[in-house]
Amino acid sequence: MQFLSAVLFAISANLDNLTIGVAYGIKRIKIEPESNLVIACITAIGTFLSMSLGSLFTEIISTETANLIGSSILVFVGGLFIAEFIWKEFRKNRVKSGSEDNQKKDKTWLKKSMEEGDKDGSGNIDMGEAITLALALTVNNIGLGIAGSITGLSVFWTSVFTLLVSYFFISAGQRFGRGCLSRIFGKYATVVSGLIIFGMGLYEMFV
Repeated sequence: MQFLSAVLFAISANLDNLTIGVAYGIKRIKIEPESNLVIACITAIGTFLSMSLGSLFTEIISTETANLIGSSILVFVGGLFIAEFIWKEFRKNRVKSGSEDNQKKDKTWLKKSMEEGDKDGSGNIDMGEAITLALALTVNNIGLGIAGSITGLSVFWTSVFTLLVSYFFISAGQRFGRGCLSRIFGKYATVVSGLIIFGMGLYEMFV
């Protein structure tokens, strides 16, 4: 089951990558395979380092206590993601008929990353831009990586799956960006990620 947990962790931690791919696909901004690989590698390295840090805690406290702490963090983070989605939907309904200034306040960090991603306006994400984008995406994995390692997830396999899932999600996301599914996923990405993380935390807590 550790294998399955590592896969689920990689999927939930990289849903932002899929959303990024979808968003760039809509805007016809290309992320070349080599740039995508750089993003995937940096994301995996960030996951590996954060999980390695989390593993140090298991040498100080008991396995049972560490698992409880880690799983509780996952449940908390997943709950925050779900609450964030509900809050944004609530605010969106309130400001639907409001001013343009109020609507701008609901933009997420993801949209800001998009605006800053293609800095030279070339329509392609080059290596330098890929590194900047990768660092922004890796921030999302740090806290989850620490919590995941405390619960006992394999550092090696989780990092490997993070690399593979990151690359696949961005590539697939760009394809979805040209279809009608893009807006649907972009809207529900936060809550889907939250549900996966929340569920994985409960699983690690009671199994």
